[in-house]
Amino acid sequence: SIAQSNFYGFEKRRDSAIALLQTKTKQDTARVNALVKVINTPSFLKQMKQVEQYSIEALALSRKLNYTKGLAQCYLFYGLMNKASINYPGAHNYFDSTIRAGDNINDSSLLESRAIAHRWKGMIYHEQENYYAALNEFFEALTYYERVPDRNTLYLYTLMSIIYLRLNNIEQATYYAEKDIALAEKGFNKMLQAQSYLQLIEILILRKELSKASFYLDRIQPSMPDSVEVMVNFGYYQKRGQISYLRQQYDSSYAYYEEASRHAQKLGHTINKAS
Repeated sequence: SIAQSNFYGFEKRRDSAIALLQTKTKQDTARVNALVKVINTPSFLKQMKQVEQYSIEALALSRKLNYTKGLAQCYLFYGLMNKASINYPGAHNYFDSTIRAGDNINDSSLLESRAIAHRWKGMIYHEQENYYAALNEFFEALTYYERVPDRNTLYLYTLMSIIYLRLNNIEQATYYAEKDIALAEKGFNKMLQAQSYLQLIEILILRKELSKASFYLDRIQPSMPDSVEVMVNFGYYQKRGQISYLRQQYDSSYAYYEEASRHAQKLGHTINKAS
């Protein structure tokens, strides 16, 4: 399964980082950097707990050396660990410490650490439906991610479009969905492009622009169903079902919804199954 491959991928990454750490015996910034490599290997809370001991040494040594980059990375790790533990006040405190550690220093790795902290703060606010606070954090994160665009930039555009849609600001929701597509089409893979199309398609269906929505669904169609991206499969068939329903093509609408339902069951997401 994907979860298993992520877990075993973690073990390989962790062991490789630990092997590098064992070559850095001097109490200097090179050792801090090697320790940071270890604490950057996990994806889940269970994995984070396995490398927590390395973060303790990294933080103590960074403080002793007054090493700002090391401090920022350690605070980021503790912020992510607290978020994974659903301790949101603790997560905010550590993310704020990450942001302050890199304040007024124009170093690329510190700028990235600050952007990551703002992004995660925004995601916490988004989960709590504190939408204006989330947008403020995402705007801060974009000051970095628009200069160094990657899949996180796409992710931010999608989230901002979703938030503006929930705030009934269709114009801004469309603006960020279109920015998302423009960037996705500049060399990202088909599934990332499909995710960006699905957000705009949702807006177009709300606006009853069904032909335009179908145009973007037709772009996704050759990749459907994807063997890995079950969420994209669900979105594609659900949107096809919506459009057929609005066109009063009930037989095809039912067939698309049945297919969407199969992918929702695979995902196990309650909201998707309910919809």
